[in-house]
Amino acid sequence: MTPYQLLFLYRGLVDHADRNVQTLKAEQAAHLNCRRGCSACCRDGFRVRAIEAFWLLGGVRHQGRMPGDLVAKAEPGRCPLLDAEGACTAYADRPILCRAYGVLVQVEDVTATCELNFSGVTGLDGMAALNLN
Repeated sequence: MTPYQLLFLYRGLVDHADRNVQTLKAEQAAHLNCRRGCSACCRDGFRVRAIEAFWLLGGVRHQGRMPGDLVAKAEPGRCPLLDAEGACTAYADRPILCRAYGVLVQVEDVTATCELNFSGVTGLDGMAALNLN
């Protein structure tokens, strides 16, 4: 399979994830506090897959920015793609986890979300979540 075919398949996966996230956002809206500029979940502790990094790199370069400069200027523990207001400067090209975070996500056997969401709700394991396994 060529790199272009892989990127085409990845873009299809992103579109699929986006549709599922939109459904979950509608179902979970009462529990979500996400908004433009809130970057509470854009901190240490998340990883991107190689194909996501490649896709993201292409988007950053398309904007005329150099990834090394972004990383060098970033605050420790903060995503280097955030602007001064905490908004993502690579929003259209962000990884699937970044697209999904806020709604409930299932990673391995853990259901997770941003700490600012689902305040006071217990038993998240029984709720609908985006499966990232």
